[in-house]
Amino acid sequence: MTSSIKSSRPEVQTAPEVIDKEQFIRLDSIAFVENLGEDTEWSFDEITLSDINLLVGKNSSGKSRVLNVIAGLAQLLRGDLPKLFPSGNFILQFSTNAHKYTYDLSISNSQVQHEKFFMNGKILLDRAEKGIGRIWAEGINQEIDFEAPQDQLAAKVRRDKIQHPFFEDLHSWASLSRHFQFGSPCGKDVLGMASDLLTGKVQDASQVSDSSHVVKLYVSAFNEFGDAFDQSILCDLGILGYDCTDVGTEGVDPAVIQVHMPLLWLFVQERDLKSKTTQVNMSQGMFRALSLVIHLNYCIFKGIPRTMLIDDIGEGLDFSRAQAFISLLIERAKGNKLQMIMTTNDRFIMNGVPLCYWGIVRRHANKVHVLNERNSREIFDDFSSLGLNNFDFFSTNFFEEGRDQS
Repeated sequence: MTSSIKSSRPEVQTAPEVIDKEQFIRLDSIAFVENLGEDTEWSFDEITLSDINLLVGKNSSGKSRVLNVIAGLAQLLRGDLPKLFPSGNFILQFSTNAHKYTYDLSISNSQVQHEKFFMNGKILLDRAEKGIGRIWAEGINQEIDFEAPQDQLAAKVRRDKIQHPFFEDLHSWASLSRHFQFGSPCGKDVLGMASDLLTGKVQDASQVSDSSHVVKLYVSAFNEFGDAFDQSILCDLGILGYDCTDVGTEGVDPAVIQVHMPLLWLFVQERDLKSKTTQVNMSQGMFRALSLVIHLNYCIFKGIPRTMLIDDIGEGLDFSRAQAFISLLIERAKGNKLQMIMTTNDRFIMNGVPLCYWGIVRRHANKVHVLNERNSREIFDDFSSLGLNNFDFFSTNFFEEGRDQS
């Protein structure tokens, strides 16, 4: 297995028009509370984020829930959910090269209680309960009154590129965010439509928000980028220790799966095997790796700026592959407009990720706090000077005494 990222990876054939249109919007921080003042209240105070983030913590510390909150808000903004959450107070900060945004949203009983949106410190949307508020109208250069349904987000229903263009970055972030639960099948149980391939047309899957549709994503990418895309996948699989000479899709064998329409599944050709290894016969760990590698390369080839939320990264992979995978993700994210927010409690992954990317998730009853270099630099610096491995920082609770200083 290759121990480092090789430079032999094929030159990426990007799509400049996509890069120009979709600038990178980064989620800089998020704070959240639900069911405020009730027995079921649960919250986390402000979590600051960088381009690469690894949230580490014990089981039930709140790691997955943090990702669920971020993914849930993206779903609301995309319109993927039929109704608002029963409860949730969000404060998010975003930035691009040109602007800084704050989105402040409060929901109770599936009704918006308040909603505010700021750009570079200027309030552009201020909405109270009953749906009534004021919003900046760019075309006429003034604030105007408006009313929106209480069960809908004004940031969504008032979207207007002419009058309210400041919402576009927020929607770009939401539409291009993806949530991967690495401990799940990752699309292993989802097949593709043969018509996607037989038409010979490029099926652009960039807006398909369900990360389990990996076959459709692969077909879309191969139709557009051809063999270069395959070679990039094979290169990354090789880095993970999967020695494959081919990757692709083929028609589902009806003798294996009874189907009533032409369907596709993914396959790889392993070098030491005579027959192909199809999607249904891959180990869960191998398919998880293949699925995420396809998603990763799709973003890079398309030039898509994306926030990737990856829960339980490395779950089901052995020690060497887990470490290689995290190194691959970090290396590929650099310079490719990708923000990684990952979780783990795996010691091998922790030891392979520099502390500068860590966020230590600690829960006290119903409140979650995350320590990182940005809010607890002295503690991180003190540990780094000891020369111990990263997992010791977590397992020895080195940060306990210094928590109140953060």
